[in-house]
Amino acid sequence: MLATLQIELDNKEEQRIKYSYGSLFQGLMMEYLDTNYVEYLHNQSLNPYSQYVYFDKEKNHYIWQISTLTKDAKIHILDKLVENIGSSIRLVHNGLSFDILSKNIVNIQSYKELVDKIFLNENKKNIIKLNLLTPTTYKSNDEYQIFPSIKALYCSIYNKWNAFSDKISLADEEVFEHIITHSSIIKYNLKSIRYDLEKVHLNSFMGNIDILLKGPKELITISNLLFEYSQYCGLGAKTSMGMGGTKIV
Repeated sequence: MLATLQIELDNKEEQRIKYSYGSLFQGLMMEYLDTNYVEYLHNQSLNPYSQYVYFDKEKNHYIWQISTLTKDAKIHILDKLVENIGSSIRLVHNGLSFDILSKNIVNIQSYKELVDKIFLNENKKNIIKLNLLTPTTYKSNDEYQIFPSIKALYCSIYNKWNAFSDKISLADEEVFEHIITHSSIIKYNLKSIRYDLEKVHLNSFMGNIDILLKGPKELITISNLLFEYSQYCGLGAKTSMGMGGTKIV
């Protein structure tokens, strides 16, 4: 099961939320969860959730967005947050407080429902337009990168799909390699940004990317599915710590 919790925060002008606060929001999230489940999450190599904070220009408010990738994660994370978060939150590390304007769980669907929606849609996208809402990165040659790689972006989505999808597997390496071969970045408007994570500084990028999809209809369909899924799982590394928040535009 897939689901997203959107928590709308009061926008106090003197309290700007930096992108690097993503790790602080992760710590805050853990405070609202059961201790046994927090311990379970700490022992996972891949987290069944992503979370990040971004500024919604239309609403003129910050949105704290948490998405879960399994039914169990929805119950233990999203439902607990809705139940336990009151009218405000406070980041202990820097003392910032925010009033809660709304809490809504949206976009609830099973993996099968997502697959059916994409595969039964006759209007497949040949160009995927991604808005990277928060700093995004991936590791290559032991260094975090400042420019996107098609393979790295696909891998981050593909690995989480196959880890958390309960019934529908995409684990076909030959098909996966064909998808990468038939995809290319044709336009971008990006800026490099340093993401401060405790005492570590990560190279990253954010902005907009247009990805052209070519090849057989089946490959284009799977690519559409993976990028739709990326809006739940995030792109690249550290998606549970505020990085890789993405939206298809």
